Amino acid sequence: MTKKTLDVGQTLEVAFSLIQENNLPEARKMIDAVLAINPNQPDSICLEGIIYFGLRRLKAAATNFNRTLDLVPSHKTAKLYLEKIKQRLRDVSASQYVKEFSRKQTSHMDYPHNIGIETVGRCNGDCTFCPHEELDRKNDEMDDALFEKVICDLEEIPPQFPINIFPNLVNEPFMDRKIFVRLKAINDRLPNAAISIFSNLNVVSQDFFEEIVQVKNIKSFNVSFNAANKKEYEATMNMDFSRTVENLKELMMEKQKFRFFEGPVVLSRVSDLSDGDTIYAEECANLFGDFTPGKDFVTWVKNRASWLGTIPEKQSSIPHEFPCNAWFDINIFCDGVVPHCCMDATGKYSIGNVKTSSILAIYNDVSFKYLRSQMAVREDVYPCNSCSLLQ
Repeated sequence: MTKKTLDVGQTLEVAFSLIQENNLPEARKMIDAVLAINPNQPDSICLEGIIYFGLRRLKAAATNFNRTLDLVPSHKTAKLYLEKIKQRLRDVSASQYVKEFSRKQTSHMDYPHNIGIETVGRCNGDCTFCPHEELDRKNDEMDDALFEKVICDLEEIPPQFPINIFPNLVNEPFMDRKIFVRLKAINDRLPNAAISIFSNLNVVSQDFFEEIVQVKNIKSFNVSFNAANKKEYEATMNMDFSRTVENLKELMMEKQKFRFFEGPVVLSRVSDLSDGDTIYAEECANLFGDFTPGKDFVTWVKNRASWLGTIPEKQSSIPHEFPCNAWFDINIFCDGVVPHCCMDATGKYSIGNVKTSSILAIYNDVSFKYLRSQMAVREDVYPCNSCSLLQ
């Protein structure tokens, strides 16, 4: 296709058909070809806006539709999509996610809500959706002095501000031989702290279940399970399926007996954007037939993310029009680095280091605090505009 032979009308018809087929990259190529000849071609500008709308980039879409109307004030499609944007923004404002964000603006503007503490870098899995094997710190461990500083920093949070601690990030928490000593320290010294466990539950110590029931203030127990059949599980996680299933059954039985945390065990799955996502709940119900869905366990299919571009795979749709509740969180790697968020697996976008700064000083850094004070949308924030998670 050349500038001399380009039929604008036909090209835009093909581009519109591609948009309807959700083939946005190819549609964009056709539109760019027209705009290269005439940057002010109104239908091309409008179609580009429709692509932005499909990508949930509402600000960019509105800019295009308004520009279209500047060129052609009666343009019906541009007017229609501007109304769609207004309705979408109303839906976003009314969503539970944004309401939760607003509540946190009141309760956790100065103090973090979730704190991730990666006490070891190790993980026994090699999951297809996780960058762990590429991390420089994958064999490291948080030393006692650094852990003590983290706890001391968190003791500065007034007790009337509830916090939630995840003793993991890009790792398996129960590969820390000191994990139960450290969980007890959290219980003893941070009475305002709930604990959220996130584990693959594949490798546990001989006395694991005796120790886990002694941990207080467990808010939730999430097991990264990902598939309820042996073939898919082992291809995805590179771990023994039968052992994980047995550990899960034991966990649910111990939960029934001791009720050491509220709510059911969460069996999470990272979406692979296939039909497996839709049958996951049914497969789990069949696999754990002796337990009650909704009471003993629930399933959760999480958006697939690229870890801010670390894993160059297709991911779930990016919610550009939303803020991110992770702006009320802070995470600490086992080497002290504080990443931008839990998806910043390598610390490429680090916002500080607890070895040289306090947790609260890092959390209240002007640029990071601005995101939560202004309820920014991801479309305007780098690297958040590359992340598909709604934390």
